[in-house]
Amino acid sequence: MKNVSFDYVTFEKNPGLKGALKDFFRRKSHKKRAINTLNLTIKDGEVIGLIGPNGAGKTTFAKLLTGIIEATEGNIKIDNINPALHCKSFYQNIGVMFGQKTQLSWNLPPIDTFNMLSAIYELTDKNYKNRLNYLVEVLNLKDIIKIPVRKLSLGQRVKCELLCALIHSPKYLFLDEPTLGLDIETQKNIYDFLLEENRINKTTIIFTSHNLRDIEAISKRLLILVQGHIILKLSNLLCK
Repeated sequence: MKNVSFDYVTFEKNPGLKGALKDFFRRKSHKKRAINTLNLTIKDGEVIGLIGPNGAGKTTFAKLLTGIIEATEGNIKIDNINPALHCKSFYQNIGVMFGQKTQLSWNLPPIDTFNMLSAIYELTDKNYKNRLNYLVEVLNLKDIIKIPVRKLSLGQRVKCELLCALIHSPKYLFLDEPTLGLDIETQKNIYDFLLEENRINKTTIIFTSHNLRDIEAISKRLLILVQGHIILKLSNLLCK
């Protein structure tokens, strides 16, 4: 990220019919800088934790890196690709999990989503089955992948979401509040899994969180974001 900034534009809404007519011809807009002149280099295989208060720009940061939104100013390159260009080769190399969004279909079992993703990522049957069997085993999902998602617990759904994000063995994994609402035991299981994924496959993991336990458990480098600025960088948090 080189001199990256991002501005949100919002509009005022006046009340009532009169206000709606007024807005139709002239709306008052407000611009807010969510990310302000960020410069950052992340090496392959790093585990980066991003922490900060509500409204600091953490989710915006993740959306910029995954190409969901485009920077107002500056340049972003991941493997020499601009995420905002939506290149197929870029999306084949990233996995994304947002805590408030889901890839799972509420009324279908997770295995249906896994099968669909294998087709989207054009995985061979052999590679898909090997990867699926491995992830099901390490995440302890064998008994639930054929149960409708609506009947699963929050922790089970989060593990299934992780499987969705990792089914194609991405080089880069982006997680936004991955342990939100989970109990301590489930959090630890996810920490152990992510560390193992990083160790075995050298997966670069970038995650945002409000939870200091997340930072302590898995991040090797900590970034503190406040009002769109990185105010502190700490390295070598883990000695494993």
